[in-house]
Amino acid sequence: MVRKDGEDRSTSRELLQLPGPTTPYQGSHRAMGKFHCECGNEWISGHSWANTHQTCQGCEAEVYPIHQWKLKRGTKKANSKAHDQVRCGKCKEIGGNCVNLKKKAYKCPKCGNEWANNSKKTIQKCYKCSHPSCHPVTVGTRRYPAHIP
Repeated sequence: MVRKDGEDRSTSRELLQLPGPTTPYQGSHRAMGKFHCECGNEWISGHSWANTHQTCQGCEAEVYPIHQWKLKRGTKKANSKAHDQVRCGKCKEIGGNCVNLKKKAYKCPKCGNEWANNSKKTIQKCYKCSHPSCHPVTVGTRRYPAHIP
């Protein structure tokens, strides 16, 4: 990979074109990840995915996590920053916010209203027109409407 300033930042895996996983975690859900860039920048992110990079804020290099572990439910930090979709490899891959991947999309058959949420209920009540039976829908390859952030 080549940085903005023209310096080649290819990893040994990229140079050798080795097949197989590029991250320690191989699950299908988000994980916590520790990243360390060759420029010296280090960070921890709750938006780490299997075989997916994040872009370094310091040098714009694509960096894969050196360590990953499962997220613990209900442990969101009070001081956590908004998700940086521009530097997230998963957001670039799906063309939207990766935080919404587990959300179900619903569309009201009566008024056409669309929304997404994490409810375990199969049928939702429309919050706009109060229609009682709105079912989940699939939009493209994602389970949420493209306009829902």
